[in-house]
Amino acid sequence: MKVESSVISFATTHEENTYSYKETVSMDVAASKGAVIAILDLSKESKAMTMKEAMLSYQKQEKENEKKQREENEARNLNSLAKILKANKNSNQYQINDELDMKIKMIKEILAALKGKKVSGNVLRNLENVKKKSSSNLNESSSLATRQVSSPSSRGVSNGTAWQKITASSGFVSEQESITFASVGKVATADGRSIDFNLEVSMSRAFMAETNMLEVKDYIKMDPLVINLDSNITSVSDQKFFFDLDADGDEESISFAGEGSGFLALDKNNDGVINDGSELFGTKSGDGFKDLDVYDEDGNGWIDENDSIFNKLKVWTKDDEGKDLLIDLKSADVGAIYLDSANFQFSLKDVSNNLNAEIKKTGVYLKESTGAVGTISHVDLVL
Repeated sequence: MKVESSVISFATTHEENTYSYKETVSMDVAASKGAVIAILDLSKESKAMTMKEAMLSYQKQEKENEKKQREENEARNLNSLAKILKANKNSNQYQINDELDMKIKMIKEILAALKGKKVSGNVLRNLENVKKKSSSNLNESSSLATRQVSSPSSRGVSNGTAWQKITASSGFVSEQESITFASVGKVATADGRSIDFNLEVSMSRAFMAETNMLEVKDYIKMDPLVINLDSNITSVSDQKFFFDLDADGDEESISFAGEGSGFLALDKNNDGVINDGSELFGTKSGDGFKDLDVYDEDGNGWIDENDSIFNKLKVWTKDDEGKDLLIDLKSADVGAIYLDSANFQFSLKDVSNNLNAEIKKTGVYLKESTGAVGTISHVDLVL
């Protein structure tokens, strides 16, 4: 074929649409709670339930269970206290009333101190007197019941250091693409033929998929005690440093206590260095306040100058250049550390929302110079 002349034109159209949607929720939970299996089971029970919906359902159930358990504990403790008071109504009525009045007064003074007011010099002495009066069965029982009622939320994993970050995501992606090719023309050939044509070709595709995933990231949390010297706010650094927190011979990358705070430490080998987590409180047992309580020799509920460990305890901090500093309690203006604490859970995250640590419990200490109250916290550091 020999083409003498031609007139050809083309036209194309193209369309492409992409739409995606994704929702994620995440939670941090102790591995021992078996949350992953529970969420998967919820999702299987209801095939229409996404992983995200299953996680939200699990969280709701856990909150309801915790609330129920807390209410049961409160009711049980109040019932026990009521029985004790009733059984000893006649013989110990005045003693109980006096002790309760003393406790109420002390609580008011401590709350006032937390607002910046000075604590009366009688607070520590009164607390010691209450502890000594608790030698009888009545007062031991009532003291225990009162303590439990005042801290009903002090639950959680005491020695479980394995944690999981569980992320549930659900959504979908949709893609559509189509194209059309058209050509119109007229061709004249050397042998006299005239060819007219009108051609059209179309192609299209579509894709849609749902996402329903559950991702699990395992990590470890270890919990030293952080004592706040310059403020009552507990914080940790975003910058990491290497330290053998779990005393297993391997260093981990962890955050340090924030500015104005430090780790409560015991330099066991007196080498002037905190060598590993065995010289901190709570890194093995999971409860720093409980570890410290072992050294309360006079049983007054405080670590103070009555206890031989007081002069051995240090506050481990770092200077502006990152150099380690060990400060004795007196130099740090710490006069006495109370051994009880309240549940106080709060996540400490960096600017990218990565978890550095989590505050679990918070207690108080008295400053040596003024008698003002400062805070000390049980903090779970992420390894």
